[in-house]
Amino acid sequence: MNVLRDYIAFEFETSNVVADSPFDLERTIDDFVFMTFFVGNDFLPAMPALDIADEAFDLLWYTYRDHRQKWLEEKGTDPYLTSSGNIVSGKRLEAFLAEVGSFEGHYYDNKKEVEDETNRRIRIADEKWGRSRTSLSFLYHVLSRGSLLSRGANKATFRSHLCRSNNTSQ
Repeated sequence: MNVLRDYIAFEFETSNVVADSPFDLERTIDDFVFMTFFVGNDFLPAMPALDIADEAFDLLWYTYRDHRQKWLEEKGTDPYLTSSGNIVSGKRLEAFLAEVGSFEGHYYDNKKEVEDETNRRIRIADEKWGRSRTSLSFLYHVLSRGSLLSRGANKATFRSHLCRSNNTSQ
């Protein structure tokens, strides 16, 4: 835990690291914990475009750091999202989430590109080994009505089993 506290202190330049910093470490940690709820956990669903594997924390942290400087310049308010477990300003949170949401289109475009590339590589491998996507789908459909797949196997299991069968027969 101390390593995480130190990292947050350095990343967000809190007063315990930078002497003349107006930012408090404990309040920054409170905001950090609040932001992690947007990524989801066992009890709360994640925002769709905030995936830990796709650097959601980086997006949240950099957006937070940029906005926090603006919040510091606002008269009469603290430069934080939360205070004692309450949201400081609904408008502030809305602006923060709008900025995070502005990256959503890019996120989905990138996901589509990756998926398209993966599908392209699968088609090339299928062609190389003489398998057609149509025949695999048809076989899956036929088998799912009866034997192998009705006993709990899924498409991935079916595909790997079929690939092993094809590789040993060639």
